[in-house]
Amino acid sequence: MVSLLPAGFVTAYGTALNISRIIVLNPVHEQAFAHVARRLPGVTVQRLMGGAIGAALSLLALLLAAKLRRRRVVFFHECCWPLFDILVGVVKPRGRFFPQVTMSSFEQVSLADLPKPSGWKAWVQRQVLRAVGNQFVVYRTARDSADHGYNYSFSYRQYPDTIEIAPVGARPAGTERAEADRGEPTSSRALTVLLITGTEPVPDDDLRATYLALIDVAIAEGYAVHIKDHPLAKLGVPSAACIHVDPTLPIELITERFAFAIGVASTGLMGAGDRKLSILDMLNSMPDEARRMRREHLLALPGGDRVEFVADLASVRTALRQHRQAMADLAASR
Repeated sequence: MVSLLPAGFVTAYGTALNISRIIVLNPVHEQAFAHVARRLPGVTVQRLMGGAIGAALSLLALLLAAKLRRRRVVFFHECCWPLFDILVGVVKPRGRFFPQVTMSSFEQVSLADLPKPSGWKAWVQRQVLRAVGNQFVVYRTARDSADHGYNYSFSYRQYPDTIEIAPVGARPAGTERAEADRGEPTSSRALTVLLITGTEPVPDDDLRATYLALIDVAIAEGYAVHIKDHPLAKLGVPSAACIHVDPTLPIELITERFAFAIGVASTGLMGAGDRKLSILDMLNSMPDEARRMRREHLLALPGGDRVEFVADLASVRTALRQHRQAMADLAASR
């Protein structure tokens, strides 16, 4: 795992998929998926060895062992993990790929557009890219915190025939009935808001100020405010008036129901909140191209059509006030 996004999927369908071990890349994801493993009897979490060479060797050993034991690997990495992809292409284990999102909303570039830093490590990276680069589609996005430049992601073009690829957002066959039996959740009557924070391609201070203004509005309207920061791209909104959720806890595993989830363009918006508000259009310092790509990415997610894009604090205040009044009217009618 190189992302928290599959956490809810693994929790819901790990047993159906016979998952016995969750492999992660870093200590933060180890902590996060420990929350998942506690909900799945017999499942353990294993972090790969440190360093690029150590991670490559341990990952190779795991894939070879899975192939020799005729065990199936299940993977989800939507944020792109070139090392994993290359090794899967070489070892060709049996497996299933459940992509959680599509990368198509991001800007596609060529290998020639990649930066060309100096140094021996950069030279080695260039040689590797020359050898395997045509196996990947390259995407780029603006860096967070108003830093100059881009982040680059490498999406594998085609997995071997041993890998079954599900459509984005698909669920394992045979689990549809269980989902139908759970029925639709009832709306939360509590006056609660979850802020899903993290860095974005705007100055951190500007984004913090926006969230602090949102907190003031929500509290003034009688809401309890919870904050869930990103476990890696932490923004750090300093508010003693809010309840701060463990950043490593996957958002789908938060047991409390929220009337509203508010964020910028986090995929976490899909996992919480009866109403999902994006403040993307409130961030005037965000570059237009970054705004467009984040909007398209959010809308492309399963359930993305439920996201409401708010333009200003007044729109947020109106939504909160209308819900509060509706809950008051419901209580009065009983």
